[in-house]
Amino acid sequence: MTASIDLTPPALTGARSPAANAAGWNNSDVTVSFLCTDTLSGVASVTGAQVVTGDGANQSRSGVCADRAGNSASATVAGINLDKTPPTVVINTPAVGASYPLGSQFVASYTCGDALSGLLSCLGPVASGTSVTASKTGQQSFSVTATDVAGNAATLVRSYSVAYQFNGFQSPLQPAGTFSGTDTLGRAVPLKWDLPSGTGGFVRDLSVVTNILTYYTGPRAGATPCSLAVTGTAFVLYQPTAGATGGSTFRLSGNTYTFNWDTSTGAPTGPGCYTVAVQLNDGAPPRVTSIELK
Repeated sequence: MTASIDLTPPALTGARSPAANAAGWNNSDVTVSFLCTDTLSGVASVTGAQVVTGDGANQSRSGVCADRAGNSASATVAGINLDKTPPTVVINTPAVGASYPLGSQFVASYTCGDALSGLLSCLGPVASGTSVTASKTGQQSFSVTATDVAGNAATLVRSYSVAYQFNGFQSPLQPAGTFSGTDTLGRAVPLKWDLPSGTGGFVRDLSVVTNILTYYTGPRAGATPCSLAVTGTAFVLYQPTAGATGGSTFRLSGNTYTFNWDTSTGAPTGPGCYTVAVQLNDGAPPRVTSIELK
């Protein structure tokens, strides 16, 4: 009878998949597997694959291999850096729901952070602390993207609005959002305003006006000012495609927009309180005033 002797431990190697990036980090689960070889008695057992799923730096997984003669070997795959968590982005300015006048400036303010692999980049339209000019009306967006060393990315988009600088209706009316007093039904009531550009000039373009409407709000109650209301049935005083209604006229002279409201044709409900609403193409609420006609 011949006895077989094997005093040599098996060979055990460990491997990880996927490989880390150039900075030594992974941003997805890492599988550690072990390969065991034994040229004499043969492999009896080997540790199966292990999956690293939790975030952490310098993690390791170990395996053991045994041959049929009872020899064993162990191996460790170390230095596993796993970060599956995106970085954080905070935008301070522009603030949520912020609105800026056309031509004005605000100072962008934002920060990014990453608690594990570290921050690689934090990029916005301009660097934080830089002035931004509100150069276009309507809804705008400010987007910041952060990327960490592991390759995770996060983007935060902040919406804000830019509106025309409407400084109120000019005499004989009162500032926008207030009661402009009483006028005579049947005469032309002038609505005048201008739109500073914020850069020393003015916006001079009739197409910025999308409509002018009036709402009848009922008879005036004694000395109480007529209320402001832009609900209910609206009577169209002006639209760009149809022009001004009845005997009303609309023109731009120099920097001043002038809508002459012919109340003989543009106040079909007769005496009482009216809200006049001028809607511009900046997405802001209409500029309004109320007036009593009698």
